[in-house]
Amino acid sequence: MRNKVFRKFITIIFLLIYNIEIFAANLVVDPNSKNNTKLDKSANGVPIVNISTPNKNGISINDFSEYNIGKEGQIINNADNVGRSHLGGLVNANPNLAPNQAANLVIFQVNGSNRSQIEGYLEALSRQKIDVILSNENGIYINNGGTINVKNFTVTTGKVNLKDGDFVGIDVERGNIVIGPKGMNGNDANYVELIAKTLELRGNVVAEDLKVVTGSNKTDKKGNIKEKSNVNGDIAIDARNLGGMYANTIKIISTDKGAGVNSDAFIVSKNSKLEITADGKIKVNKVQGKGIDIKGKEYEQKDLAYSDEGISINANKIKLSGTGTQANKEINLNGVVENNATIYTKEGIKTKGLTNTGVVQAIKNIEVEGNLLNKGEILTNEKFTAKDINSKKLVALNGISVNNLINTEKVLTNKELKINGSLKNNGDIQVLDSISIKENALNKGNILTNGFFISKDLKNEKVLSAKKGIAVNKLENSGKIVTEKKLDISSSLINSGAIEAEGNIKVIENVLNTGDISNWSRKDGN
Repeated sequence: MRNKVFRKFITIIFLLIYNIEIFAANLVVDPNSKNNTKLDKSANGVPIVNISTPNKNGISINDFSEYNIGKEGQIINNADNVGRSHLGGLVNANPNLAPNQAANLVIFQVNGSNRSQIEGYLEALSRQKIDVILSNENGIYINNGGTINVKNFTVTTGKVNLKDGDFVGIDVERGNIVIGPKGMNGNDANYVELIAKTLELRGNVVAEDLKVVTGSNKTDKKGNIKEKSNVNGDIAIDARNLGGMYANTIKIISTDKGAGVNSDAFIVSKNSKLEITADGKIKVNKVQGKGIDIKGKEYEQKDLAYSDEGISINANKIKLSGTGTQANKEINLNGVVENNATIYTKEGIKTKGLTNTGVVQAIKNIEVEGNLLNKGEILTNEKFTAKDINSKKLVALNGISVNNLINTEKVLTNKELKINGSLKNNGDIQVLDSISIKENALNKGNILTNGFFISKDLKNEKVLSAKKGIAVNKLENSGKIVTEKKLDISSSLINSGAIEAEGNIKVIENVLNTGDISNWSRKDGN
């Protein structure tokens, strides 16, 4: 009998200890902490953190050896009297707070060896919204996490820095933040920051304003990078199909050398500019913003970029595929671009170099600082400028200016076609104004202009019609040349085709004619 009682007593003790450990495994105050953080529970069983007494700067520092939030959520008790919480109902006053001693910033820092799992909502029981920083260098997993009555919420794997009792910034050396399939809802907070070595998104992050900073770096109290290391990285931000980001404002920064951003989901900055900066390759699926500003070594877009304002992409290589890139204002592609989709803007487009198999369309100017290989269509209501171009279809209503032009299908402008080098034409060129070529021209297609045609040596194998006259150095014609004005040849003429001029035909040097030359000079001599 005595042994049975003893065994029963041992069992009860064991169960009590076991229950304590289960509770402690979720939330354990660091026993070595000098702060007076206490744990409690609401009447319906929601864990309560009676935060430590704030310092002179209104900052409450709370140390944990284990920190997690279950599905039931968690309450930060920042109330100096009885209050009603959304998660736990009526909650007694925090015994660590004197009247009017509520904190304005609550810091939760984990000193243990395990990562934190956030699977519920964190509510601040407070008269006013407060700032909260959750820090765990071992990593943080958020799945169906969110905030209630929190102003600015910072989740970090960095070390929180204090100076004279004031928060001055965060130092990151390691640790990753993982957003689980059920995501993170930060819509109730004014501002959400995710600061870690790396970030993995398996679910959506939704917030009012969202800032993501990855890499080994030091940030100030506002999350601005004040110092970054030379550490090499790979993919700093990895987002799966369901790992999107949705906020009024989104800013993404990856600082490690060579580290990139890889997103298969949707990144939407609804009411402000979307900013993404990385030292490595940025690979996205869909991005949207009221302005888009992207900086990286390489940029690859698999589907869509849309902006109510402009789009600026700075990268050595820019690859655009899928649905396309669209903006209401200027698109600036500061790199060598490979476009397999549609680029459209109501204003202008600038790029360093362009290989196009899709459609590039702008209401205003299109400027290519380098060379163009165009196997698709380029359309603008204004001017087009580039260096050397090899083009299938180019329409620029207000003029075209290039170095060298190879045309394989169609070039059309209502103004001047100005070529500072040479022309090779295998298609159709139609110009309402003049055509000016500083070097030689080879025409195996059709060239029609209502103005002048001027070049050095011209070899014409098909049709050239210039209403206001033709002036060349040397002419070799096996096709047809027509003008309503003068034909001036400052060197020699070799003709085996047909030449028709209503004005004078003037040849300075030799003429070899095995074709037809027709000259109907007007009485005025033109």
